[in-house]
Amino acid sequence: MVSRLCQSFGGYPTRAIWELEHDPDDMALKILEVRGYEDAKHAVDRCKSEEELQELLARCPMAKTVVDIEHELAAELLERLKARAVARALAEDV
Repeated sequence: MVSRLCQSFGGYPTRAIWELEHDPDDMALKILEVRGYEDAKHAVDRCKSEEELQELLARCPMAKTVVDIEHELAAELLERLKARAVARALAEDV
């Protein structure tokens, strides 16, 4: 973890250790997680086939998180669209 912090933020190992020991909110770790998500999202978006996506999912756990979130967002959008369609249909019958 110290190496990743140094690499990501350009600091010395002693500073990274200090950050890990004195950051009650784990901000540096949260930033690393967001960056990991961003990298995984770009990798998922670059997949050109289901086979490529499956290979990515096998080697990158964060890619599964990306796909899960995309599916959840798509399901929420679908539910909103269904609700609008039902509301429109009911309004037309009146």
